[in-house]
Amino acid sequence: NSLPILPDDERELLLAGFNDTAHPYPRDVLIHQLIEQQAAQRPDACAVRGDSGPLLTYA
Repeated sequence: NSLPILPDDERELLLAGFNDTAHPYPRDVLIHQLIEQQAAQRPDACAVRGDSGPLLTYA
């Protein structure tokens, strides 16, 4: 009735392994405070990235 396209291990890697991107962050700090911290630490770093590369820095 159905034919799997991928073996189970490859399917699991695509659906779960490559999607495991969670990172811990301080839960008691608001998002704008985290952005302010990044801006102070790395003012010339990319703040917004588009399809063609960095669009805006924090400076």
